[in-house]
Amino acid sequence: MNKPSLTESQVASYWEQGYLLAGRLLDDRELEALRGEEARFRGYVQYSLADNKTVFPDKTSTIFRNQLANYSEPLREVYLRGRHIPAMRQIIGPTVCGLFNQFVTKLPDKNVQTAEFPWHQDNGYGDNEITTNVTIWCALDDVDERNGCVWVVPGSHKLGLLDHKSTGTSWHLTVKAPNDGIPVPLKAGEAVVFSGLTLHRSLANHTDRPRRAFFMQYGDYAANEAWKGKLGLVSTPLYLVCGALEYPMPET
Repeated sequence: MNKPSLTESQVASYWEQGYLLAGRLLDDRELEALRGEEARFRGYVQYSLADNKTVFPDKTSTIFRNQLANYSEPLREVYLRGRHIPAMRQIIGPTVCGLFNQFVTKLPDKNVQTAEFPWHQDNGYGDNEITTNVTIWCALDDVDERNGCVWVVPGSHKLGLLDHKSTGTSWHLTVKAPNDGIPVPLKAGEAVVFSGLTLHRSLANHTDRPRRAFFMQYGDYAANEAWKGKLGLVSTPLYLVCGALEYPMPET
């Protein structure tokens, strides 16, 4: 596949709606490679098809494996050199950095619904007000309302950073959404792009198979360096994905 770039109307739609369907982001080889890596990083976690119960210590049904680019060549290739990078530059600007990468595996949940991820903004985790941060949520399986696809509230990024509160029952933060939002079904290898300020959620996986996804987040390098400094995260490195920065020459 050739690296696509967004049309002017697609960029305008993204800024108006707060999300955009990116189409097929992974080719067959990349898709199988990331599926293999998801299984490797999932590791010890097992589930039972017989009773749809997950064997997981904290009794949740979603597995998060974070910041994996240093541990996987195929994952790093997609994260840093994927065919979506030109689109990130169009949305974010000339100096794009990688902020976060993550496998999110929603295991079979039946009617327990512990795999639900409530309404939130990605920027709500860390109180990040930067408007140009972008999330790419890439499906590794066909996803729909039955197995826990993403839901978005179009236009909700215009509300700005909202005050997130604990759910009281898990580590999740949440906010009240202004409406029910819309589901975003995807085929394996396809992705949805949305703002770090767009309200989104996912519901339970009512099938008998895991729902696998790969999450990538990008932003403007200088803006996120300033945000890191504000939080005292000076030792947390950012990957420069495209563009160029001045080298901090030592004082003589």
